[in-house]
Amino acid sequence: MIDRATWASIKLRDLAVQGKLWPYKIKEEVARYSNRTAELAPIAMRALAIALDESGTTVEPSDHIPGNVRVVLVKQWRSCASSNGIEGREFDMAFAYLVNRGDVSAWGGKVWLQQNEVDQA
Repeated sequence: MIDRATWASIKLRDLAVQGKLWPYKIKEEVARYSNRTAELAPIAMRALAIALDESGTTVEPSDHIPGNVRVVLVKQWRSCASSNGIEGREFDMAFAYLVNRGDVSAWGGKVWLQQNEVDQA
C-alpha cells in the first residue's frame, strides 16, 4: 500500500516530466495536492456508500470481483459524488487515491468497497 504523500509525489513528478509543472515547485505542489486529496477522500467514500445503498447490486463472483459485495457503476458513483460537491478532476483524484490506498476496488466500470471497509461500515 502506498501512502498519500508518496502517491501525490509520483503524480506530480509525472506532470513535471510532461512539462506541465516546474520541478522547483514539486515539494510545494505535493503538499497542496496531498492535502486536497485528503479532504476529498472521505467525501468520495461517503458518496460511494450512498451510491451503494441507493443502487448497489450484487454480481456473480468472478476472477476480478469477489462474491457477496455490492457494486455500482463508476458513473453512478460520479453522479453521487457530484451531488456532494466533487466533480471532474477532483473526482478523478479521489477515485485514484482510494483505489491506490486499497479502500475501493474497480473492474469493468464497476466499483466496490474492499472487504475490510465493508466490515467497518
